[in-house]
Amino acid sequence: MPNQHTTEAAVNHEAILVPLDLAEFRIVNQHWLANGTITVEVMATATQAPCPHCHKQCVKIHDTRPRKKRDCALREHRVELIVLKRRFRCLRCRKAFTEPDTACGWRRKTTARLREEIGKRACTQPISHVATACGVGPRFVQECFQSVALEQLKEKGLNLDEQQSLDTPEFLGIDEFARRKGHVYDTILCDVGARQVLEVSAGRKLDEVTTLLERLREPDAVKAVSMDMSASYRPAVQLCLPKAHIVVDQANSFCFCAHKKISASNTPKSAHSLGSSFPSWSWHGNSKKSYEPGMPPLP
Repeated sequence: MPNQHTTEAAVNHEAILVPLDLAEFRIVNQHWLANGTITVEVMATATQAPCPHCHKQCVKIHDTRPRKKRDCALREHRVELIVLKRRFRCLRCRKAFTEPDTACGWRRKTTARLREEIGKRACTQPISHVATACGVGPRFVQECFQSVALEQLKEKGLNLDEQQSLDTPEFLGIDEFARRKGHVYDTILCDVGARQVLEVSAGRKLDEVTTLLERLREPDAVKAVSMDMSASYRPAVQLCLPKAHIVVDQANSFCFCAHKKISASNTPKSAHSLGSSFPSWSWHGNSKKSYEPGMPPLP
């Protein structure tokens, strides 16, 4: 409990210990700046490093140079690591080299865990919002997001190979969405029965949609395709999926929900689960027609 001589400024500097959680570093010093930034001077715990030229373990330190790295924030406080990078001199080949940095990476100004945190935030928030909140550029957020997305795809056994064959559903949904409205459009394929996104491909022109549909392993297995009235979709489906019934859905509700989910998470390609129910295929215009399996194709 503060006594009667304790000032408010002294109380505001009360603090608790927080572990650094970087096993390869030890803390040398730390400061709390007036602007709220916390600077932590760290140095590698290893006492020797392998020479990249002759691969001999070296212990002779040539010099030490500070390098500023940004780390994950502690609540509203920005955290900066001052990494005291050591340069070793090899006694065998007489060459100097800098010790490796596994926490940040070669010539990176941020820690790997900060880039991972920004990438995960970009999965659920617009890139521009994450960039503003973190005080970084949109391109950097995009790079962090792509790294996280690639790791998630790898865990699910997926990849970004544009030539890889796709699983063929019985009921297929196809739609377009804008990555940059009025300028850049992509095409999305959905498995309506499984409520999953099959693929997101760049472009919406006839040749681009045809190339996408040709990647289906068993095109004759598709029974019906739900789409809007795009001029490029119908000829592409008739060419690549001749046995499929075309279901014209002006709203194309299912794919609309799917690409809204993708747009919100900025995910280029993945197998999202879209919930336990999905809207029925129907014409939302004046004529109001619906499709049921076994019915003849709509004109």
